[in-house]
Amino acid sequence: MTPGARLSQLIDLIGQIETTGKPADQVTFQYFRTRRYMGSGDRRFINHHIFGFLRIRGTIIGLIESYKIKPTLRLQVFTYFLKKTDMTLEDLESFCGEGLYSPTVLNQEEKAFLSYLPEIKEEILSLEDRLNIPAFLIDPLKNVFEEKFEEEMKALLQEAPLDLRVNTLKTSRQEVMNLLETQGVPFEETKPSPVGLRLKARTYILESDAYKKGLIEIQDAGSQVLPFMCDVHPGMTVLDFCAGAGGKTLGLAALMQNKGKIFACDIDERRLKNAKDRLKRAGAHNTTLHLLEAEGDKWLKRHKSFFDRILLDVPCSGTGTWRRNPDMKWRITPADIERLQKQQQGILDQAEKLLKPGGLLIYATCSFLKEENEYQIEKFLEAHPTYSLRPFREIWQNIGESTFGGNKYYLRLTPATTETDGFFVAILKKNET
Repeated sequence: MTPGARLSQLIDLIGQIETTGKPADQVTFQYFRTRRYMGSGDRRFINHHIFGFLRIRGTIIGLIESYKIKPTLRLQVFTYFLKKTDMTLEDLESFCGEGLYSPTVLNQEEKAFLSYLPEIKEEILSLEDRLNIPAFLIDPLKNVFEEKFEEEMKALLQEAPLDLRVNTLKTSRQEVMNLLETQGVPFEETKPSPVGLRLKARTYILESDAYKKGLIEIQDAGSQVLPFMCDVHPGMTVLDFCAGAGGKTLGLAALMQNKGKIFACDIDERRLKNAKDRLKRAGAHNTTLHLLEAEGDKWLKRHKSFFDRILLDVPCSGTGTWRRNPDMKWRITPADIERLQKQQQGILDQAEKLLKPGGLLIYATCSFLKEENEYQIEKFLEAHPTYSLRPFREIWQNIGESTFGGNKYYLRLTPATTETDGFFVAILKKNET
């Protein structure tokens, strides 16, 4: 494809992400799937710049609006390339109108703005535009990070690394490190996860023998920490209540050495099917999948006070994953936060009935917001006096180095402090009496 055709495809794809309202990765996958003529280089170019653009779209629109003109989609894309890549205005003019599949030539208004663009300082923009945050989330996020607010928000604008979790059911981290060295793949050991590796260069790992044989899984190093926080041991009965596609279920199975029993539940049949395939590839044999009914699932009633550990990685706003899913921040609304809070409370109330006395309930989100985290736990403890918080460092002290943020009871992972996605974890113990 010509440079102009790539630009045109990029504009078209961003438009589809806008109109469908679906996650950007899903829309992009489907877009490529229906355009087999696109080469691998074209796909890499478009995929990279789609997410680069979405991370800083607030800044882009702010720059255009400061010039008092309409931020059309194509002008947003042109602004992004001139501001954040080495493309020049002369390059852009040569790409537009170069062929049937290229954007049309720049009009006078577009050319005037793009010529003036180098003179516009980002310092004149509003805080939400400079940091690329929805305005309604500024105060809640300041409430979390206080003096580190801007540092954390800037860290969210960086591209997320590619992390691998070593499957200790089949191999060791050292053996995978030796394999990657043999193949010339640059990597480093992750912190805080003791079973993680971070690739220093983008590699299509899904086609590797290590992945196909179940030796590794793609998983953010922060997400890898959650199974460790469950303090599981071989022989236990464990529930992964919001299992999704099974990433944390795999971590639990490895820690339990395939001994005991794990039940992985979710309301999404498609995601559980993906989990089934991943579990088989990983050789995790101690797991049963269960599709939860939306209301009144009889399976839940039969398993009252049944589990030693329950992991609740609940649905949330996903503010901690904006590096990977930047489109989410432009879709989230205050109504969504309220809806998610009610859903989280419902899941907590539903799951706690399934825990044995003396067991642990591990509440986790990939959100930064106290409304979804600390405040939820405080409400839960008020309503359930038989529960108490357990300091997370008591569990982690026997696992690895402690580089975590948060207070004594609430673990918080962030891109700026732990170089991971954002996660929150609270460990609740159900008292014996």
